[in-house]
Amino acid sequence: MERNGVDVFPTLHDEIDGLLQPLTVGASIAAGWHVRRIRRDAVGRWTVTLAGPEADLVLAPHRDAPCLARSRRFDLYVKTARGKVESSELNQVIQRVVALVQHNDAQERETASPSSECVPPDAGAVLWLVPGHLGDPDDISVRTLRVLRHATRIAVEAGKMATARDMLRQLGVARPDDAWLELGIGAAQAQQQVAALLEVLQRGEDVALFGVDEGIPCFCDPGRTLLAAVTAQPGIAVRTLGGPSALGMALLRLPRPIEDFRFVAIGAQQLQRILDQVDAGLDSPLLTFVTGAELAQLAAQWQQKSRPALEMTACRRLTQPEELALPLHLSGAGLSGAEAILPSDPLVLAVWPQEH
Repeated sequence: MERNGVDVFPTLHDEIDGLLQPLTVGASIAAGWHVRRIRRDAVGRWTVTLAGPEADLVLAPHRDAPCLARSRRFDLYVKTARGKVESSELNQVIQRVVALVQHNDAQERETASPSSECVPPDAGAVLWLVPGHLGDPDDISVRTLRVLRHATRIAVEAGKMATARDMLRQLGVARPDDAWLELGIGAAQAQQQVAALLEVLQRGEDVALFGVDEGIPCFCDPGRTLLAAVTAQPGIAVRTLGGPSALGMALLRLPRPIEDFRFVAIGAQQLQRILDQVDAGLDSPLLTFVTGAELAQLAAQWQQKSRPALEMTACRRLTQPEELALPLHLSGAGLSGAEAILPSDPLVLAVWPQEH
């Protein structure tokens, strides 16, 4: 068996009843073995590299364990082998690590707070509204991973399941096939899926509505149907988790101060609804979500009639290295300023009121 290109010894993962903090770089573990590196990754997992005469070993949280420092199960695998390594020698090393951390863990358990536990402390069924990221999986929070590991069912927007599963595997959360459900776009399909999720919640089990790579869920996606159905059910709680919002990020990047604004949601006839509101006259900025291709369609439709010029700002690829807030000018001569925008780019578009 291999993990990340290195040999794994699945029989050697052990119940380490402790934390890793007592270990220090350079500390001697056993004859010929010392701690080479201690590192905490983006999701809170401690990994310890142990250097020995014939190999370098990595001690990392077991995939089914919490990805916090209070993990109780760890895998031991070979990172670099320079010769033959006996299983008995590896077991001696891991037993020594256990001995070093047991005392510290006993003290930690006496003062541990409920917030350090893996499973959220809520009683009864909960619909969790779980934000994803906006371009960088490192923005996924430790609390988000804890909820996604705990929920009986994870619901995602149609077409997002493969992305969600791959991302969570990389972050140490592997869920079985029957834990996942894609929310369809069609009304009949959505009704069936909402009914199935309500059944899970009514059994007292939790459901997580996960935004995957589009930030907070329920804003402009099929999850709002589920939220409305759950809100009407007694005995089911709804909990929100903090996370990135493309709209909130865009408001930070816009070049003009905003006291209030209009919002046009994604949906049927979205571009026509934008044009109708602009034609009626804007007294405040209009914000909406579009792709680069939809922006080009909007510009083409705008040019079909004799309309005054528009000033706009497009926030492109928020939170990513290519992030830009681009000033755009739309007139009868065409759209200028959009040369860096690709058809597939997700945008937050701000249309500014026309000056009279």
